[in-house]
Amino acid sequence: MNIETTVPSPTADLTVTSYPISTALVLDTNLQAQYATTQYTDFPVNSMSIVNNRILCATSEGLYEFTDNAVYAFFEIPTLDFGVRKSKRLRYIYLSVKASEDLTVKVSTELGLEETITVPITEAGQHTCRLVVSRNVYGNFWTIRIGNDDNGGDFSVDEIKVLPVVLTHGSTRS
Repeated sequence: MNIETTVPSPTADLTVTSYPISTALVLDTNLQAQYATTQYTDFPVNSMSIVNNRILCATSEGLYEFTDNAVYAFFEIPTLDFGVRKSKRLRYIYLSVKASEDLTVKVSTELGLEETITVPITEAGQHTCRLVVSRNVYGNFWTIRIGNDDNGGDFSVDEIKVLPVVLTHGSTRS
């Protein structure tokens, strides 16, 4: 992460290792985001603001301009059972997505089974991708994590749909 200083000197670098690790919550007032909150972790600033299309960050040491184009981000959907009490596989995941670079989708279950799927972005603009989930991953409770882990590219996800396949054998919860 490169953050260049604008006050007091023009080109000082700010690194995560020289400041305590912090967490910040930001309220996004963009109307499309519908006042969603964003959480920044391992980010050595105590406040941020956009002024004249420039991202300014403040620390106890001064004011800095955030100039790094790569922001590594992810979100994780709360663990779900999709309303079905039996063990299941996810045959497909459909993502309605807009991204500048490839994305990573990680699916995991309460049994410790997991798979990481790379989503190649081959189209500009919003489009739907169909992801095939391995038959070796199954369970009652599923967690889905989507991020730009390898590249820091911009992305937004409009919709996530899954096609679960209920198994006729296996564990059920009580």
